[in-house]
Amino acid sequence: GQRRVHGDHKVNAKKYFPLTQLKMGKGNAQKTAQKRERNAKDAPAEAKSQLKSNAAAMNILCAICKQPFMKTQSAAQLGQHQESKHPKNTVKECFPHLE
Repeated sequence: GQRRVHGDHKVNAKKYFPLTQLKMGKGNAQKTAQKRERNAKDAPAEAKSQLKSNAAAMNILCAICKQPFMKTQSAAQLGQHQESKHPKNTVKECFPHLE
């Protein structure tokens, strides 16, 4: 057969890409982009650091080594500190404020 050469001829864009397909779709990518734009409007202008609030939350101190712990630490986690760092002392000696 003859070989077709796709040289300089123009392709009928309407035939291959009907107008309905050229419009922006309603897919997940578009929804994600819209959500990102909406959230960007609501978001604060600059990112806020949590360093100061984390430092303020370090209100538990080991009485022996003065290592600070966040107030969210459980008694079991504080007990692990006592066992690994101060095995000769009791948990009550390390953290006298615990009941």
